[in-house]
Amino acid sequence: IMPKGGQTAEFHTVTIESPETLVQRFKAGANSLKQMGFKQAVTYSESPAFVKMAKDTGLPVKVTKGMQTISGQQKPVYQFMLDL
Repeated sequence: IMPKGGQTAEFHTVTIESPETLVQRFKAGANSLKQMGFKQAVTYSESPAFVKMAKDTGLPVKVTKGMQTISGQQKPVYQFMLDL
């Protein structure tokens, strides 16, 4: 979790857990970030699988497409934003 100024937290997921487990962890993580005083959570992923997981949480996650520099190269990504 990286504070991004103001009340926004950026987070990234690296795991070998199942998508079902990740959905539950994302919901718990959103609650934790809210309790920590953050008002927004953001992240990005190259994988479309994360779009489905975001929807499966039932949370009001906004998903957009954009570009992100990864390992020095601009790559297309899915961007996720959640107001807590």
